[in-house]
Amino acid sequence: MLANHYFLVRDYERAAIAYEAVIDKTSRSKAIRKKIIICYVKTFQMEKALTEFCKLVEEDIHFIINSDLKADDCPYKEIITEIENDEIYFGGDEKNLVLGILWLYCDLQSALKYFDSYFRSNSNNPDLERAYQIIQTYNQPIN
Repeated sequence: MLANHYFLVRDYERAAIAYEAVIDKTSRSKAIRKKIIICYVKTFQMEKALTEFCKLVEEDIHFIINSDLKADDCPYKEIITEIENDEIYFGGDEKNLVLGILWLYCDLQSALKYFDSYFRSNSNNPDLERAYQIIQTYNQPIN
């Protein structure tokens, strides 16, 4: 698939376009949606990233949390480091939101830390709030 090729060579803009075409023509593959979220973040299309992220969390949070960093061949942690060091710039609260999303692929506790920071000053997106509640619930021990 051409989209996967673009993703592997880190051409996120072309990958996003190709993945969108696949999503439009076929089923809503969770693997493709997980990758397109990364593409949208890397191309600063945050509205689209949030929409897909919220839907995927509601549908199957395990699919994100149980990401296989090697098998996915996605530089999640490298992207996180670039954002944390402002090599890729997201301002203020948006930075916390993006890091929360990306960390969810790698480490639940780190994701929660960034989502908590984001939600201290933001609560205006009902879909994101629902996704956040699911993430928090996932973190709760089962009695």
